[in-house]
Amino acid sequence: MKRLFACIALAAMATGCSTVVVSSPGTLHGVDVNGAGGRADRVIAISNEGYYLFHFLPIVTGSVEWMPSEKRIGEGFEFFSNHLAGDRMMNAMCRYANSMDCDLVDIVVNDKNECPLGLTGIIDWFNTVVAYRAITYSGVLCPRGKSGKEAVGK
Repeated sequence: MKRLFACIALAAMATGCSTVVVSSPGTLHGVDVNGAGGRADRVIAISNEGYYLFHFLPIVTGSVEWMPSEKRIGEGFEFFSNHLAGDRMMNAMCRYANSMDCDLVDIVVNDKNECPLGLTGIIDWFNTVVAYRAITYSGVLCPRGKSGKEAVGK
């Protein structure tokens, strides 16, 4: 039993939990992005991951929240709380886009949910009891109120 708790604690410490990456302005200069109308400027990506007991009860997950006073997306982790919900990540991305006076287009979701069920080895048992889940949302930021040539030249 001590080993199980030690493995759970190790998994909680080893998790990267959440990451927010925004590329430099003008990164997408000359790239034709679906829905951008020539205004594509940069990319935002939010990754979040967590561990669940029996694939259902959250043990530890990343925390992605919009921080209005700092005008940034806060990253962290929380125990026994599910923050891998798509609405939280989408809300943070939309609020960031609004704070930068940009539209968010071409949103891509990558939801990796590992649900192995095995009973033959210790690792199989651990993966059955403690499940790992990762989700990434990414999108293209397009400055508002400018044509494609003006946005790229900014």
